[in-house]
Amino acid sequence: MVQELPWRWRVQGKIFLIGGLGFMFDAWDVTLNGYLIPLLSDHWDLAPGEAAWVATSNLIGMAIGAFAWGSIADIIGRKRAFTLTLLIFSIFTVLGAFSPDFIWFCVFRFMAGVGLGGCIPVDYALVGEFTPRKHRGRVLTAMDAWWPIGAALCGWSQRS
Repeated sequence: MVQELPWRWRVQGKIFLIGGLGFMFDAWDVTLNGYLIPLLSDHWDLAPGEAAWVATSNLIGMAIGAFAWGSIADIIGRKRAFTLTLLIFSIFTVLGAFSPDFIWFCVFRFMAGVGLGGCIPVDYALVGEFTPRKHRGRVLTAMDAWWPIGAALCGWSQRS
């Protein structure tokens, strides 16, 4: 039983790093909303109410994704679900970069949010599942440290 095995960096550590990178990119994307709103407001001459949809569409997608992907992961497996959530998030984020207008951008941000929102609970469950009971609390707490790293890296990448 995995729960009783000792911690091994070659196995559980690798899962922790992969899961942590998932968390990091989740944080990066959520933080990116703050940078996108003023840029896209200028680019598409958006009213404040319209600009709010840049982040809102993404966050609504995240809420739906977080709710739906837990059940989906139970059916198809956490590893496959984690992969699919990152794939959905990545594809729709790239499509958003090529949006012809504001409406399509919000649709793509919503769909990216569905993948992004699903990644968080699936990622957390996957790491917890493979972490020995003795270390689980510390490891899952350490997962949260990836969030400020992603947010900081997003801000650092946006400096000009």
